[in-house]
Amino acid sequence: MAIKLSKREKTLAMIALGAAMFYVFYQFLLVPKLEETDKLKTEAKKLRLELKVAEQKIKILEQVEKRLGTVEQRQPKREAVEVEEEALKVLRALAQTTSSSKLKLLSIKPIIGKGNTLRFELLCTGTYQQLYSFLEILHGLDILMLIDSLNVTSRGSQSGDLDIKVSLTAHL
Repeated sequence: MAIKLSKREKTLAMIALGAAMFYVFYQFLLVPKLEETDKLKTEAKKLRLELKVAEQKIKILEQVEKRLGTVEQRQPKREAVEVEEEALKVLRALAQTTSSSKLKLLSIKPIIGKGNTLRFELLCTGTYQQLYSFLEILHGLDILMLIDSLNVTSRGSQSGDLDIKVSLTAHL
């Protein structure tokens, strides 16, 4: 049994079928793709913003590098040479101070310091008078030397000889 439809009903049925097909197509195919496209667009915007920020950071770092680049190349060598020269100057002053005070210098041990300080550990032998003379001469030097520790032990002899261990810091 075939259903007879008038021309108007056929047209309405075709329009309804077309609308139903468009609705199915729109809901199940087009909407998910549009949502995915929107997500990708927002992610792309976010990534573009991050890229711009990173590019600006790179430009700033390049400018800083240009400004400091030549200074960094020269400065470490100068600083190393200056520190070595200062260390030699301090060693020379300590050696002259011990010889002037007539202390017998057994060893000088440099200790790595931070910043503009040099630390040394001296082992000497001598008398109380020689130690006092050493401290007076040390006080009169142009270089600021602070005594961190001073250990004095007697050798137990009648001559009054002492074992002296001095830890000091030279400030440049």
